[in-house]
Amino acid sequence: IKMMIKQILILAGGLGKRIKKLGYKSPKYLIKINEKNFADYQLSQLKKGPENEGKILSSGVWSLCRHPNYFGETLIWWGLFFFSFSWPSAWTIISPLLITFLLLKVSGVTMLEKILKKKGEAFDLYVKETPSFLPFKGVSFLKALISIVLLDMVWLGYAFNSFYVNQTKNVARIMNVDGKLSFDTLYWAAGFVYFFIPLGVSYFACSLSKTRSMAFFRGALLGLIMYTVYEFTNLALVKNWPLEMALLDILWGPILSGLSAAFAFIKK
Repeated sequence: IKMMIKQILILAGGLGKRIKKLGYKSPKYLIKINEKNFADYQLSQLKKGPENEGKILSSGVWSLCRHPNYFGETLIWWGLFFFSFSWPSAWTIISPLLITFLLLKVSGVTMLEKILKKKGEAFDLYVKETPSFLPFKGVSFLKALISIVLLDMVWLGYAFNSFYVNQTKNVARIMNVDGKLSFDTLYWAAGFVYFFIPLGVSYFACSLSKTRSMAFFRGALLGLIMYTVYEFTNLALVKNWPLEMALLDILWGPILSGLSAAFAFIKK
């Protein structure tokens, strides 16, 4: 417990410093976590009606996974870690890892599933149709994550690294290391990028497709939409945003998402 408290304080310290850099005096201006999240609210509404006694909540966010409240709590912890990330305090990853383990294997999902099994056939059908913890197929998400990270490493880190650095040196976070320009990556922000893109590919492309070719098409369309909106928004609002780089990025978006969706697709 002492170790957890120490880690939480370190995370909070890093978070406070990060927020001050953004011009806020207190984390309260940036983060306010309500006692009841949306998942808990839906569950409380179901329990209010006596006619719902013994029923399984399978609508709203509860149709995405069987434990959206625990999933949301886990995201909060990982979000705090990435937001306050710095290499000297990287060891505090123990905190979100520990919370995730406890919610999955000790006090959360495992314990509640044992209780819910008493509801009989209704719960068995719910288990069959709905993922447990993640609001998508976990294996599909992991495959999408791995493929997107690897493909982006090749594209941004090697094939077109100098092109992107030179194109964005007037608008991006660039650092000079031994006379060589490179990106000064904000890792907590990159963490969110590489969470939500695989999430979109897994849910919108893979889970809604019946064939690998359909998953590729849906993934490519998703990538085209995401990258086109992103690049044209920057062209509209950011001064000196490079048109040449924007067009190349719009080409890369559907390739990245399409290939990742095809790799992550799991036949039902």
